[in-house]
Amino acid sequence: MSKTIEKFNKILTKEIEKIRNEDEISPKNERICSQNIKQEILQKNERTSMTPINKKNFARLCEELEENKITPNQIVIQIGLGIQETYRFSIRILALLIPGLDILQKFYDKKKGMIPIMSIYLAGNFIAKTNNYDIKKTLETSSKIYKFVNKYVDMYYPKIKNFVIYNFDIPYDSKLQEELVTYIPTISNDLKLSKYFEKLKQFEQHHSCHPNTFVTTYKLYAIANAYYSAAYCDPFNILRDKKYLILIGGISEKPFFSITNEIYEKTRMPWKIIPLILDNICQKVAYYYYEKVKDPLTSEDYILSISNIYNVHNTIKNDLQLLIERGITKEIISTLL
Repeated sequence: MSKTIEKFNKILTKEIEKIRNEDEISPKNERICSQNIKQEILQKNERTSMTPINKKNFARLCEELEENKITPNQIVIQIGLGIQETYRFSIRILALLIPGLDILQKFYDKKKGMIPIMSIYLAGNFIAKTNNYDIKKTLETSSKIYKFVNKYVDMYYPKIKNFVIYNFDIPYDSKLQEELVTYIPTISNDLKLSKYFEKLKQFEQHHSCHPNTFVTTYKLYAIANAYYSAAYCDPFNILRDKKYLILIGGISEKPFFSITNEIYEKTRMPWKIIPLILDNICQKVAYYYYEKVKDPLTSEDYILSISNIYNVHNTIKNDLQLLIERGITKEIISTLL
């Protein structure tokens, strides 16, 4: 074999190997693919964009998904809802659900059957007991919220509705109350956590619907959030074979999520927690009704708001614009309510 032919064969062999490896993920392509997963989950450049509090865990999630070290059905996405003393809830509650449901839908479209589950919970008994609300009215409101949310998921996300779990009317007995109350002094003595508690107190005094009551209950609320967000246990028994728990909330949830994340960092449960904060929507708590900003309660309120969207208060405008973009009409709201 001449040296020219031998040289040509070496070049040809290299080119063949290059073609064979085109489908394999090079370090550069791996970064690109991981970036695509990051983009899909965080939904950047969209109204529903989010930012992770625990960036390390989020980066690991993207890498492990890309490298097939975990499957999407080892992920749980969780959203917590609440009730205020007026026993009313805003139609904007849908804006809080859409980002998480979109993640499920994207995974479904790519890998049918291998998708995360979504947990939506409302601790009505805890809320009523902690705030001295009327238990009957609280649970009635909880039932209305459940029906509203459930109908929406069935109507708009029929392919993934069986992957959504509802945890409403969760028991809150004296044993759990004692457990949470007993836990408060332990974490209150932690210097880093005490700083988060102070930030939470200041935030809630300005943004809470019931700031006077919250002065005495904010630590219990923070511990309860950590409990329901699986920072140190599995309250809903859904994480046994799971690797990641993604928490989604608006800016009002950020102080709670920061405390939950810090407690998780100390307990190191088998699953990793990733709190995501919404960047644009849910600046006002999505499930609370804010009369001063003319928050929509009914289908009539909703049509008035969206027909005059540019005059809607800035703190709820993005929420309503998202609902408009998703084709939610007055008639649909009437059906849901």
